[in-house]
Amino acid sequence: ATGGQVCRQFSATDANGNGLTWAILTGTGTVSASGQWCFTISGAGSYCVTATVADPCGAKDTVSICYNVTVNSVPVATNPPASIDTFICNPGQICRQFSATDANGNGLVWTLLSGSGTVSSTGLWCFNANASGSFCVSASVTDPCGAKDTVSMCYNVTVNQPPVAVNPPPTVDTSICAAGQICRLFTATDGN
Repeated sequence: ATGGQVCRQFSATDANGNGLTWAILTGTGTVSASGQWCFTISGAGSYCVTATVADPCGAKDTVSICYNVTVNSVPVATNPPASIDTFICNPGQICRQFSATDANGNGLVWTLLSGSGTVSSTGLWCFNANASGSFCVSASVTDPCGAKDTVSMCYNVTVNQPPVAVNPPPTVDTSICAAGQICRLFTATDGN
């Protein structure tokens, strides 16, 4: 976290049981007399220190450590089309897999913000299209640091309607001069 302070407690032992005093030799931040190294993160990079520990007789030892800090990046969701028109033969479930990337390689978790159906933690949005209509969702993807991105989309679903036959009269009286083929055109309508 940029601007956050990080502290690390150093430790040492003395064979004679004497009290020990710590001091910074070089590096970032401060080292207290009790051996606590603290520094403030100002951005990505290496934060290093070399500290010395001394007993009352002036005998010393040193320790060096570096923290390599990476500042978290916001995950980036792949934006789906704003809407998709789709035709289905029968009412049923429709699913779409959302995707996102994270520059830090952190594990990402998806959640439903609003809309139809459910969104799994892996980003699979599913809803039941039991009738024609618009089915919309807003979902977010979050990394372990709480940084997030969102996606929104709609499916405009048309569910098939059965065709309707135009029924002719049940019987038709007709006269013909000679035997031959009689043809009748039947018609139907389809709302889709």
